[in-house]
Amino acid sequence: MVSETFVGKIVDFHFDYIHQDGFYITLSKPNLRRDLLSNLQLNMIEANLPHQLLPMQIDEHNLNVRLLFEYTNKRMLSQQLKVSQITIKEFYKIVLQIVSIIHKHKAMLLNELNYIIHPDFIFIGRDVTDIYLTYVPVKQLNSKEPVNVQVKDLVLTLTEFVQDMKENELQKILTLLSENNVSLQMIKDEVLQWLDDGLEKDNNNEMNEWINFNHMDETNIPQSDDSIHPLSEAYIDKIISSAPFTKFLDIIHGKNHTIIITISVLIVAMLWRIYLTYLTSFFYIIAIGVSIFMIIVNLFIFLLAKKHDQNSTETESESKEASAIQTDSIKKDVSLVEIFEQSQDETYFKQLPNHTTILTPSDQTVLLESGNSFELNKVKQTDEVYLNISNSDHSETKRVDINIEHFLIGRDPTIVNYVINKVGVSRAHLEIIKVDEGQYEIKDLGSKNGSFLNDEKLTPYKTYSLNHNDRINFISVDMKFTIVNHDII
Repeated sequence: MVSETFVGKIVDFHFDYIHQDGFYITLSKPNLRRDLLSNLQLNMIEANLPHQLLPMQIDEHNLNVRLLFEYTNKRMLSQQLKVSQITIKEFYKIVLQIVSIIHKHKAMLLNELNYIIHPDFIFIGRDVTDIYLTYVPVKQLNSKEPVNVQVKDLVLTLTEFVQDMKENELQKILTLLSENNVSLQMIKDEVLQWLDDGLEKDNNNEMNEWINFNHMDETNIPQSDDSIHPLSEAYIDKIISSAPFTKFLDIIHGKNHTIIITISVLIVAMLWRIYLTYLTSFFYIIAIGVSIFMIIVNLFIFLLAKKHDQNSTETESESKEASAIQTDSIKKDVSLVEIFEQSQDETYFKQLPNHTTILTPSDQTVLLESGNSFELNKVKQTDEVYLNISNSDHSETKRVDINIEHFLIGRDPTIVNYVINKVGVSRAHLEIIKVDEGQYEIKDLGSKNGSFLNDEKLTPYKTYSLNHNDRINFISVDMKFTIVNHDII
């Protein structure tokens, strides 16, 4: 039987996660009766008239009610932000969407104080700007803070997950939130202005690029360098300094060069023989063209090879000179080191009597009495925690140590601590959490195909107690959780 962990408390409700024909957040508290709910708001939510709110059901038992908010096929905002950061535009859109939902639903007689503005109670649909809020349709919600304060706290939390936020952007957000009487309308207006400024800036950048492209004159166009002639010495130096030509010149050097010339002569002779046999203008043009081409190629190769030989000779002589200089330098360094070490040895042994000290009684080793003894017998306890991970057929087993407080398993190597690259595994599939020494919990991170603990399916985002020898399964992966206690003296 899976041991469920009590989740927590939000506002004045206890909340939990359950799985029954879908996934739900439950809100409950003692003596919560149906007459404490607003019938008008309840009917509107049950009819799903206010969009962008989590669908809600009522579970009534012995006159006490429990509110169920369905989040099937949706992702918790707080967990999604851990998986992937957001851009500054997405940040603005999320804030704008939340504020707009609250404002729009105010016209439907929904009380803005009844929203739970917390990342664990905000869910997203197709993307991070498809927002769904949690609304509690009670007549009076004992909220600790006004909604504008909750939104301010949420905005500050979201800034930690923006990947490209600049200092000036953060500063203007903090300036806005630092105002005591900032309202939702003020936040909405400012965010709209920031979005407009960002879009205008992007459009201006695109327009400037288009203008620069269309106003390109001859001075903007890269000009070819005609100062280097193909047969000039500078051009030859440039060619032979490149790695491919250096390798090519090494190949055609010596006898190989003679072979190339011989092959060229044979090709030219064969073409002229064909021309003399058929005496047509076509073969005449071919013979003339190939002959000229072969002469140019061989001349070019000859010049390159000659220059290459000169450079090789110069490089070899420079290398010999450098080697001789380096050898002399090393010899001098070795001599200096030997002289220095010899002088140091002589000095050391001459001064050795001056360094020898006889310990006085106060300097001698003292045995500690029982009253001065350290706590050497104090026992420290540590845990060796790991997973034995194997395939469904148990053909391969691998040990994976868990040595951090939040250990994530999934498919994305940029997010998780252990990667399982299999079809059906989510980017961030599940998390193992260290609560205390020897106490661990497990949580499914809203994975598409789910996770199982001891053959029971985990409710996404709900934490479960994880014990020694517990079995974890998902897709075709089997895991065994192991805790080994060690006593260190």
